[in-house]
Amino acid sequence: MANKIYKYLSFDVFKMAFTEDGGVTCKFSYPKDYNDPFELFLAIDTQIETQLLAYYKDVVRDLPQFPTTCFSKSPSVPPMWAHYAQNGSGVVVEVDEESLCDVYHDINLGDVVYIEEARSDLVDLVRYAYGTRKPRHSGMLTQAVYSSAYYSKQTCWSYEQERRLVLNNHDYLESGDLMLMKIPKECITGIFTGVRATKEQKDCLQEYSNYLECDFYEAVTGKSSGEIYFLHGDGSSFYFDGVSLTKSSAPCAICKEPLVNHSADSRLCSWCSITDRHRENAADSNPFRILSEAGLLGGYIEVFNKIGS
Repeated sequence: MANKIYKYLSFDVFKMAFTEDGGVTCKFSYPKDYNDPFELFLAIDTQIETQLLAYYKDVVRDLPQFPTTCFSKSPSVPPMWAHYAQNGSGVVVEVDEESLCDVYHDINLGDVVYIEEARSDLVDLVRYAYGTRKPRHSGMLTQAVYSSAYYSKQTCWSYEQERRLVLNNHDYLESGDLMLMKIPKECITGIFTGVRATKEQKDCLQEYSNYLECDFYEAVTGKSSGEIYFLHGDGSSFYFDGVSLTKSSAPCAICKEPLVNHSADSRLCSWCSITDRHRENAADSNPFRILSEAGLLGGYIEVFNKIGS
C-alpha cells in the first residue's frame, strides 16, 4: 500500500487553499520560523568547549534555508485535530506520497526523529571538523546539522507523528510573504471531516471530495474505546492501525464503531447493546430517582455536599 500523509487544516483555510482546477495549496516556511524555537540548537550538547560551540553556531548560521511544510503520518491524532484543525471542526487532507513525488521530483520527504538529548556523534563531528579545518569535514558537519535541523524535534512533540516535506528548488509560488505549493488533484486520495464539524461543513466537504474524486470520511469519537474512527461515504467504517487506514472487519451494527474485543455472535458495541429492559432496570435501581420522586433529592444533595466538604 502506498504511503499516505495527512495535512490538518481549519475549515476556512481549506476553502481558501482549494484551487479551482482541483487541488489544495500548502503553505511553506523556513526552519528559522518554526514554532519550536529549540529545533536548530537541539542537536548539540551545549556543555562542550565554548570554542567548539561557537564553531557549531557559525555552521548553523550558514545553514541553507529551504521552504518546509509539515504533514502527519496519522489522521487520528486528537491534539493535531485540536491544534491545527479548529478544535476538531476542521479538515484533514490525505495525500498519496508516491504520486506527489512523481509530480515534484526535487523534494525531500522524511520522518521527524524525536530526541530528548543531544546527539553525541554530532559533538564528535564538530570536534573533528574544527580540528582538521578541511572543507570536506565542514561539509560533512553541515550535512549532519541539516539533517538535525530539518528532521528532529524534542520528544514532547512526538504526538504529531510528523513527516516533513522540504523543497530544494523554486517549485513554490510566492503570494505576498507566503510561499505556496499546489498539491494536484491526482495526489489527493481522501478528505476527512472533524468530529465537531457541522452538517453544513460535512455537506460542503462531501461536495469537495466528489469534485476531487477522492474518498470522503467523517471522523467519529468511539463511545466504547474513546479512539477516533472514520465513517466512509459508503457507510463502512475505518480505523488507523498505526501504519495505514484499515477497513473494520467487525463494526458495530448500529454506530459502526470498530469492535476490538467481540465474540463471534456479538454485532454490537457495549453502549449499543443496552436495551429498553436494561434502561428500565437501571432507572428502578437508581436511588436518586426514588429520592426525586419523593421530593427529597435536593435536600439530600445539599447535606451530602456539606459532609463531603
